[in-house]
Amino acid sequence: AAAAGDGERASKRMRRGKLPEYATNLLKKWLFEHWYHPYPSEVEKSQLSEQTKLGVPQINNWFTNARRRILPKQKPQPVYLKQPDMSGAPPAAAKGGGGDGGGGG
Repeated sequence: AAAAGDGERASKRMRRGKLPEYATNLLKKWLFEHWYHPYPSEVEKSQLSEQTKLGVPQINNWFTNARRRILPKQKPQPVYLKQPDMSGAPPAAAKGGGGDGGGGG
């Protein structure tokens, strides 16, 4: 009898999985067009919800995840952080001997 109850409960829950491609494409388009401030207003969320046929809570979750997963890979990095060392000297971490962290003893 317990197994039947479990099955009933599982069937009422929403299934997790990938969102439809048309929906994620639309959300990504919005995200990349607004990468400098990737936080849709309530009105924009409502519009995206209608366009994608997703609920506003799903839109909220998608943007929360996208800001963590997609944007860090896509944002252009400032050039000064990626400049190669042209001096020919080894990186600072490689200086100082044995590399065992023991400190010379």
